[in-house]
Amino acid sequence: MLAARSKRSVVWNWNLDSRLAPGATPSRFLQPLLSKHPSTTKIEMKPIEDADIESSWTEHFPRRLDNGHSKTVCAYICLILSHKAQHEPAGGWGKKLRFVLRKFGVPENQFHRVKSECNFT
Repeated sequence: MLAARSKRSVVWNWNLDSRLAPGATPSRFLQPLLSKHPSTTKIEMKPIEDADIESSWTEHFPRRLDNGHSKTVCAYICLILSHKAQHEPAGGWGKKLRFVLRKFGVPENQFHRVKSECNFT
């Protein structure tokens, strides 16, 4: 069963017991898979505020290749800054992006490196 909480979050409800015969228990082969399912692993991510972008980038950029959480934080910061650049009144895209990157203290070469590693436009 898939239930949507909001436009941004989706909750997966796994109701495996409903498929079992009455009184039966899940297979012993299924138990280890259930405990390792991604929905049971909770990773807390606090919202990234504008004031935290520079310090978060400085903290997570060097660790992004070895740490999935750091790579995710850097990817989100890239998306946030790209979105902010779209809404700047300055000239062309390059000028808008450079303005936003300077404003938030993110080096342009590092920004482009993360964008190329994450494979999004």
